[in-house]
Amino acid sequence: MRALPARLAAPARSLRLPEESGRIRLHTLQHAAVLRDLETKGVHRPPRWPADHDFAESYSWMHEQMARRLPTTGEGIIWSWAQIRRRDLTPDCPEARGEVLLSVDLPRDRVLLSHFGDWHCVLNRMIHVEGRPGEDDDAYDRRVDPIYDAFFDRREAAGLTHEPVKVWPDDLRQQAESSWTAIFDQSSWPPRDAIQATVHEIRAEDVVRAVRIC
Repeated sequence: MRALPARLAAPARSLRLPEESGRIRLHTLQHAAVLRDLETKGVHRPPRWPADHDFAESYSWMHEQMARRLPTTGEGIIWSWAQIRRRDLTPDCPEARGEVLLSVDLPRDRVLLSHFGDWHCVLNRMIHVEGRPGEDDDAYDRRVDPIYDAFFDRREAAGLTHEPVKVWPDDLRQQAESSWTAIFDQSSWPPRDAIQATVHEIRAEDVVRAVRIC
């Protein structure tokens, strides 16, 4: 493993994702302890996130989706970047020092890909409305603003602005959660958008390269 300065080149462009079959290259910044797990145990499986995590509810939803869509199992989630070159990643912050940038090559069926920008609908507990082919930003905003307004009005009127999704009325919760599954629809992703990957584990044989940020 070689060392690398903390400042890397800024993300510039993404690469075409592979077909559903085959393997996929992912990149992820992890604590040095993850590399030690790989070296000593041959595998890294993260623990479940703490209950008081700011996004514990959203992480639980993603974990449920992984359980439904992947053949693997695990208590936690490893977050990675897909559709991007390793050298385009930018851990340009002091917090990256001492961490390890891992490049891994995984079987496609062990990886759940999702649209990073649309994932924020889950994080912010709001509905996701997909764009239409050929629809520009202004047309999209005109179409979806009334939909969002109606959703937020219903949520606020029910006193649920700060309440977890699990206590929402069934119709409101189902409207939100059913809309979120669109983040996994690869056919709707613009070619240059950021795509994230979630996996249950990384095995030592999956690692292509490990670079320490110093």
